[in-house]
Amino acid sequence: MLWNVIFALGSVGATGLLTLLVIALMLIASICVAMLVIAFAPAAGIGVAVAICVFGARGAMTASRLLSGSKRNRRQVLAMLGGLGAVLVPTLFTVFPHWSNWSVPAKLLVVGAWALAALLVVLGSVRMGVFLEHLDSAQRRRLLQGRERAEEVLIAALLAPGNTGLGSGYAAQVFLPSSSGRRMMPHYDPDGWGPEEGWVVGREPRSVTAEAWDTNLYSQVRGSEVADGTRGLTKSQQERYKTLTGVAATPIQDARGRQIGVLAFLAETADASLIGQRDFIRKHIALAEVLAHVLVNVGGIVVATD
Repeated sequence: MLWNVIFALGSVGATGLLTLLVIALMLIASICVAMLVIAFAPAAGIGVAVAICVFGARGAMTASRLLSGSKRNRRQVLAMLGGLGAVLVPTLFTVFPHWSNWSVPAKLLVVGAWALAALLVVLGSVRMGVFLEHLDSAQRRRLLQGRERAEEVLIAALLAPGNTGLGSGYAAQVFLPSSSGRRMMPHYDPDGWGPEEGWVVGREPRSVTAEAWDTNLYSQVRGSEVADGTRGLTKSQQERYKTLTGVAATPIQDARGRQIGVLAFLAETADASLIGQRDFIRKHIALAEVLAHVLVNVGGIVVATD
């Protein structure tokens, strides 16, 4: 029965030959251990040696099943055999010092086998390191995607017209600084007011959003000044925002007052006279405070230190 199994394994090509080699090495290793038991612990008897050989045979069969599986299983078996060989060769020559009297070709063969075993161990360690690195990268990507999605949902729920407490007719926008810090880029803009290229900061004249960021203070404008050239709007921007009757923007700050971004509300169909009133400003700033927690604690935004 065993010969039929071995013949079947050999007939499948490289995998079968590799499996046959694994079985032989496992059996040889178990026999060597049994010999050590008989040599140094005769009282243990032949029964213990036979048990070790049987255990080695079962291990060989398990290894053969792993080798017939996925590539990952085969690599694990090879790494295991490499480690076994790297430890077994010097151990046997230490226990049986008279083996060192072998011929030079035999010694070279043993050294070559030991070097191959050591190489398998090193390659296995390197592959495992690469695998863990890729696994860690995949987990980080999944975590980042999950945080981004959670942030989107929370911001949308927080700034939905019926949840802000400001009444209907106000369009909410969230701006964050660009990587260069020269523009405030739209981060949340469900109504598409834009501008897509963001608002330039650090120079005059400037938009309401840019002013809130530059001064780190509440900023507002109503009436014709919203869409005329007073705020440095281009002709196309003036045409785009001519239907707006008011804009209010407040900086988004962390607990230490450091800037994160800007929360703006645009009035088109809403009553712009509410902009600038104490209750409107209070609610606007409160929304920005909650938004800061979402951006930092959920979105993972890192606030620049002073």
